[in-house]
Amino acid sequence: MPGKDLNILIVEDSIDDAVLIQRELARQGYRPVFERVDTAGAMEAALANQSWDIVIADYVLPGFSGLGALKILQEKRLDIPCIITSGRIDEETAVAAMRAGAKDYIMKDNLKRLGPIIERELIETHIHRERVLAEKKLAASRLNFRNVILHDVDGILIIGRDEKIRFLNPAAEKLFGRTA
Repeated sequence: MPGKDLNILIVEDSIDDAVLIQRELARQGYRPVFERVDTAGAMEAALANQSWDIVIADYVLPGFSGLGALKILQEKRLDIPCIITSGRIDEETAVAAMRAGAKDYIMKDNLKRLGPIIERELIETHIHRERVLAEKKLAASRLNFRNVILHDVDGILIIGRDEKIRFLNPAAEKLFGRTA
């Protein structure tokens, strides 16, 4: 989604690396606004103070890590995609990061991949949030429907294809003198 404002929480101990990420995204057409944090406490404060589109976390920091950032996002149940960056990461470590919840990983010397990765993750996050909202609405609708049926003064009887009674509401129980 180039040309889009992008709020990025960057978990990084190097100001220079954070600026490189910001510049690369600007070069790719984004309008990135970022905050850089390098401790768990600073990350938690940033998450409490603002909403973020994405988290980009260095795999290794002094006293903190990308995996620590992932853990904070999971503990707070925040639906924010997290991408791990590293100056040197092997395949095994990258797989472990993905299993821990990272959406992708990227080498710091190949930041040109960052824009397409972010675009994909923003789309997937939007789809996921829409699905969760639809599921909540469906559950509420089902509950409402059930409440209407249970409290209806008319007897309601549901018979399955096998011709067995599957449901009687309280009014139908009274009418037929049988319980569900």
